[in-house]
Amino acid sequence: MICYGTVGSRISAIPDSQPQKYTDGTEIWWRWHAGVTVCSRSGFVSRLDINKILGYKPAFNFHGFGDYHSGLKKITEAEFKALVQVFHASRPIKLPVNTRSGGHRYGGGEGSVHLNLKNYVAAKPDVALKESGLRLLGVEYEFPTNDRADIVLVDQHNRIVGVEIEPSVEGIDLVGPLQTIKYRYMLECFTDREPGDSRGMLIAHEISAQVKTVCAHYGVECYEISREVVDSWVARNAA
Repeated sequence: MICYGTVGSRISAIPDSQPQKYTDGTEIWWRWHAGVTVCSRSGFVSRLDINKILGYKPAFNFHGFGDYHSGLKKITEAEFKALVQVFHASRPIKLPVNTRSGGHRYGGGEGSVHLNLKNYVAAKPDVALKESGLRLLGVEYEFPTNDRADIVLVDQHNRIVGVEIEPSVEGIDLVGPLQTIKYRYMLECFTDREPGDSRGMLIAHEISAQVKTVCAHYGVECYEISREVVDSWVARNAA
C-alpha cells in the first residue's frame, strides 16, 4: 500500500476499451474507472501487514484478489482504519528542533489581536477550524530562512499544515498568502512528506474577496474567524 484516497465520482466505462486476453485463454474487460483524490502518499504498508489486517494467509500474493476476482474488495471500517494507522506509523511526522533563535519578525512585533487569534486556533484547532483530526505540532516555528510559521498543524491524513495568522487581509495584500505558500512547501521538506502531502492555511478575522480568489487559485485555504468569538474565548480563559 503506497497511498490511499477518496473516490470522487461515479464508476464509468473507458470509451472504446477492449477486453484484455491472457495466455490461459481467459479475458477480462478492465474498462471501469472512477476519479480518486489521493489523501496521503507519505507512508507504506507491506503485503504481509495487509494480509494480516485483511485476514489472508501470510503467503497470499493477491492473484485473484477481491470480490469476484475483480481486483476490488469492500473492506470494513475497522480494516480501513487499521491499514491507515500502519501507513501513518511507517512515516511519522517529526518537526526538526529550531536551529535558530532570536529571529527577526517582520512588522516590529506581535499585537494583541494577532496573538489572541493565534492562541485561539492553537488551543483547539479542530474546534476553531471545524475539522476533525487537526492537531497542533508547533507554534512560531522558525526556518533557517528566517521565516516563521505562526502555527504548524497535522491533519487526519498525516499531512503537514502551515498556518499564517493575520488580524485582517484587505484589498490585494498578498503577504499572507505568499507566506502561507512558503510555509507549506518548506514544511513538506522538513517533515519528509511526499510532494503534495501538505496544506497551507491563511486565517484572519476578515479576508478580502480579491485575496480569497488568489488563494483559491494557488491552493491556499482561507478561514475567517470573528473577533467576537476570539474575544469571548480570551475572556473565558482569563477568568
